[in-house]
Amino acid sequence: MATTYAIVAKHGGHISVESQPGEGTVFVIDLPASPHGPATAAPIVNNTQTGTERVLVMDDDDAVRYLVGVVLSKLGYEVETARDGAEAIAIDERAKLAEKSFDVVLLDLTVRVAWVVEKPLPN
Repeated sequence: MATTYAIVAKHGGHISVESQPGEGTVFVIDLPASPHGPATAAPIVNNTQTGTERVLVMDDDDAVRYLVGVVLSKLGYEVETARDGAEAIAIDERAKLAEKSFDVVLLDLTVRVAWVVEKPLPN
């Protein structure tokens, strides 16, 4: 309440309160009208970067991978996605063999790793 009062008072306003036990409380905030009309909004400038480059997106989170792929595709980029490093390497190798290398590779730096040990490690 102290913060609310300070904000309202700073703007030349007033707070009143009515309370009935067991019924509730009503706060009324009166603020003076501005002598100026609303500020005109700045024009929206669309400086969205678009392109046609090939992008490989590697992320282990399905939702992130999907979202980044959709957004980049809508911006004109040719996108392929991979869920882990092994899949990204395989996709990149296929692209190189087809002479369609990627211009950009976006990698998730916090990929969860599952280690599989087929035989015990030496002591």
